[in-house]
Amino acid sequence: MFMVESSCFQLNNIYYVWYPKHRLVCCRRTTRAEVAQVTLINSTDGECAVAAQVSAISKALHQMTTVVLAENSVTGDILRCDVIVSKIARLEVETTTRVLYLEDSPDELIAKGYDSDGNCFTSLDGFAFEWSLVSDTDIGHAVVDAHNILRIKRYKDSHYTTPDQIAPLEEKGLQGYSILVEGIRTGSAKVSTRLRDPVYKVSCKNQLT
Repeated sequence: MFMVESSCFQLNNIYYVWYPKHRLVCCRRTTRAEVAQVTLINSTDGECAVAAQVSAISKALHQMTTVVLAENSVTGDILRCDVIVSKIARLEVETTTRVLYLEDSPDELIAKGYDSDGNCFTSLDGFAFEWSLVSDTDIGHAVVDAHNILRIKRYKDSHYTTPDQIAPLEEKGLQGYSILVEGIRTGSAKVSTRLRDPVYKVSCKNQLT
């Protein structure tokens, strides 16, 4: 029996990659080509590969599903992967801490997308985000400009390894689902993010001190 790394996908408009283990497989089809398409990765003959890229095509506002089928080239076993395409309803920012210390390494903030039922999307790869710093007006004393408290850094300007999905965006001067933030002065400020695509109106704020 051959296993697939993930038996179920939930996509936005960007790809998710799945890897069958141990054997070369030949992709057969998706049951609904208008929902998602499959592109083989590093295929030598255009028919078989050990990995494939699944891209969401559907622009429907409601949830759509399809099935990707692949055949093991040696045993003839059929691999099945359910693909769910839905709309991002809300964003959350994930971070390991809400307190940054001066002179410490930047902290990584990661945006997570959820549909209207609270299911977390597998991937936000390829989406361009807009991250911004917002002054904290709830502190009860003189408000300090957020840009004097925090600084957003690009991965390529830090000692962090740039994620493969973020590098192409940074090369274009854009930001992805993940950024680095460092403290430059004591105080409290908020980090906000939203999808740059005007189709999406969702945004999220996270407070750091």
